[in-house]
Amino acid sequence: MHRYEGRPGYSRGRHHRHDHLSLAGARVVLLPSQSSQHTDSTEVETVFSLVDVQRNEHQIDASWEYHAAWGNNREDMVPLAEGWVTVTLGESQGAILPTKPGDVPNLNSPDSDRFYSTMADIGYGYSGPFRALSSLRRSLGAARGHVANAQTGDHKGPYLVHPASLDAAFQSIILAFCLPDDGRLWSLHVPLRMKRMRIDPHLLPHNLQITHKWSSLSSHR
Repeated sequence: MHRYEGRPGYSRGRHHRHDHLSLAGARVVLLPSQSSQHTDSTEVETVFSLVDVQRNEHQIDASWEYHAAWGNNREDMVPLAEGWVTVTLGESQGAILPTKPGDVPNLNSPDSDRFYSTMADIGYGYSGPFRALSSLRRSLGAARGHVANAQTGDHKGPYLVHPASLDAAFQSIILAFCLPDDGRLWSLHVPLRMKRMRIDPHLLPHNLQITHKWSSLSSHR
């Protein structure tokens, strides 16, 4: 079952629960559409589909598509995003992801409440588990701090990665791009493409701790 804004939708695909998941990777492309026309109060029906699934002993590859319908046009599903996903099977081989960058000099410490207040003024409606960043440190092109583990309490769900944790990664890029109220960001920006996202399930902090450290480097061209 897939949910959008707390409402149920549909999900299609087969899950091989008996396999050991070593690494998951995905590429995401958002498609131009009229999706910006719906409001928070609009009921949305979504369909997430895995297609062209290829599987061998060590890996599963598939393309995926994400469609939605809202308002009075519930019969017309609109494509909103597409991409591919690769799942590597097997036991964990230790550190399989690149190490994080070393210490960045001359980081300042903006207040997290001020950061989220500035984001609210721009139009980002971060609330609840999506106000995830704390202990902020940043300079132009780099940011570090702590991100709350949303897989606790009332927000816990059947996610490999909680949506709030994924969104916190985007928030950290904003923090690396600008200081609160410095004028560099004056309107809403949303990602249109992710070249690659990789997840090591053995490092996920489910039930282990409330917060964990994060760091982000962004291009400011």
